[in-house]
Amino acid sequence: MSGKLQLVVSYEDGGKQKNRSLSFSGVKADAEPAGLWSAANALAGLQKDHLDKVKETVQYEIVE
Repeated sequence: MSGKLQLVVSYEDGGKQKNRSLSFSGVKADAEPAGLWSAANALAGLQKDHLDKVKETVQYEIVE
């Protein structure tokens, strides 16, 4: 089982509002939502773009 944290940030380009995603893999499967939110805000605070959305994706491997 593995997880990924995705931050969606917004920025202005030529007068138009645009979004881009930043992805971080290797997130612990048992990470708490509050901890993910804190980490996302800390990472977003290191750049000038505005944090719009935080997504967590967990991938499971199914074996027979």
